[in-house]
Amino acid sequence: MTFQIGIVGTDGVLLASDMLVNQRGISGHTYGDTYSTSKIADSKGIAYCCTGDYLTILAAEKVTIEIENRDTDTKQFLQYCGAHVLQQETIRSANMNDWDKLTGGSVLFAYKLLYMIKK
Repeated sequence: MTFQIGIVGTDGVLLASDMLVNQRGISGHTYGDTYSTSKIADSKGIAYCCTGDYLTILAAEKVTIEIENRDTDTKQFLQYCGAHVLQQETIRSANMNDWDKLTGGSVLFAYKLLYMIKK
């Protein structure tokens, strides 16, 4: 279970997360692995932390790559990024066993609100 929190203050934003990662093994071939690492990443002025599997990291990375080209409101932009990554994963995993498919999770973003508002 992942514990993450985001707090917005008058002088900044705080993101905090646990550090334990449980990685699934390949069914029938390897055992899962548990290790500690930072779950908070930042790129292009966006900080984020993810829960779930690698699909959430792919979605967060898509947001950081596409943020400068955004021409819709924030909700539509995030829906576009999520749908794109999900479509790519659906294609990638079409012939895989269910236990090898990525299922997602959640992403907590921190970004300067000034830049997210487009009229």
